[in-house]
Amino acid sequence: MRLWHRLSAGVYHICQVVEIQIELTMSDLASIPSLIGGFVEGISISNILFGITIAQFYVYTQAWDRDPKWLKCLATIIILLEIVYTVFSNRAQYFYSVLAIENPALLFKIDWSVPVCSST
Repeated sequence: MRLWHRLSAGVYHICQVVEIQIELTMSDLASIPSLIGGFVEGISISNILFGITIAQFYVYTQAWDRDPKWLKCLATIIILLEIVYTVFSNRAQYFYSVLAIENPALLFKIDWSVPVCSST
């Protein structure tokens, strides 16, 4: 019992979140729009390509009568993953381009939707 208590206390101590105070100068605040601009442009291009992918999937579903069932399932799974990726990348864009403008310290925080986008 004592060993478990020591281990759990050690893990808790290691897993504590360390808060870092960040001081932003006016020159740092002036460079924020250029940082966000590239991110917004990238997500916008990704959304355009997502629209093209959805159009291709729609055309494919109109003519997939001859394809095997596993190929239909694979195409559907890929589209569902693409939808999840697009939703979470747009969520990350909102976090960094809207919420971070109000509080610039949020630019140094990794939003929960970013790791989800990276894993899909």
